[in-house]
Amino acid sequence: MAPKPRVVRMQRDDLAWEKSDEEVESWERSLHKSDLYRGIASLIQKYKPGNAVELHTPIRGGYNVFYRLEYRDGTSAAMKIPCKAVIKFPEEKTKYKVATMHYVAANTTIPVPKIYHYGTAAENPTSLSPFIIMDYIEHDRTLSHTLNDPGLKPDNSHVLDANISDQKLEFLYRQIANIILQLSTLSFPRIGSLVQDKDRAFSISGRPLIQNMNSLVKFTGVVPSLLPSQQYCTSTEWYAAMANMHLAQITFQHNNAVIDEDNARDKYIARQLFRRLASSGQLTRGFDSEQQPHREAMFRLYSEDLRPSNVLINKDLRVETEAMEALVKIKMEERADRTLIQWDHDGAVAQMAKVMV
Repeated sequence: MAPKPRVVRMQRDDLAWEKSDEEVESWERSLHKSDLYRGIASLIQKYKPGNAVELHTPIRGGYNVFYRLEYRDGTSAAMKIPCKAVIKFPEEKTKYKVATMHYVAANTTIPVPKIYHYGTAAENPTSLSPFIIMDYIEHDRTLSHTLNDPGLKPDNSHVLDANISDQKLEFLYRQIANIILQLSTLSFPRIGSLVQDKDRAFSISGRPLIQNMNSLVKFTGVVPSLLPSQQYCTSTEWYAAMANMHLAQITFQHNNAVIDEDNARDKYIARQLFRRLASSGQLTRGFDSEQQPHREAMFRLYSEDLRPSNVLINKDLRVETEAMEALVKIKMEERADRTLIQWDHDGAVAQMAKVMV
């Protein structure tokens, strides 16, 4: 008799997902009203004045609804709002996003849309959601569409085009390497989220807000007060917090959480073992500053959604920007032993191309 499979990965709650989809679809239908469109156009024009000629049909992505207002001079402005019933912490998410966009724009040459204004739901006269009004970036397509096999159907998962030329691939990868290398130079003393105060000073004073936290509230019914509410000074502390969130899911999820008693026991024990490893520092051995006192803790910007489908390019296959310069070398100074690490741009691109093919 074959041994019984021991699956410890959690399955999703199908009923919760269906309910969420229904809520999102109902909310989306409520957006298609002429008076609402006029209110959105007026709000955009308030912060980006001009002779507007067309408010384009809104586009809903996985997390946001996007409105584009086109002006007679050919330029456009955009307003982005979080999807209700999808984003559980919309005010917080918007604040962190704006601060991060400002920080990246100020410290790199990575193309970031200019932000004209942002506000809370209470400040939004349409009463929809928190909002960001920014420049619309003209583009031809996404990087994902450029790399994708043209023979696939629209609903197929993207696959790299086997016939893409090495020259084209290198040209595209070089630009992505530029972005990733620049992001790697931005470091911070704690794990958390960027906040910009009234004096436009930046600090890591927000808690880390990851997709998993949103999903726990949305799909499993975890009480928001049980989620992380602080910044973290070490990776060990953050891994321990994530371990607690894994336990919260198995505790609160209503449906499809366990198959039987044995499965429940296996999943519970696996998560307790993970929490023990995390809390004892076993998952970060050799990396945490607390285990290496001579090293200063440095944490990098991390995006859960940095992928080809979110990179806009023009007809010349260039990432859209007004001031993108070739990044030849980056020097990073490690403060502990004053060692300079010099990055070779061409070598880095070549290595990245090998990994991403």
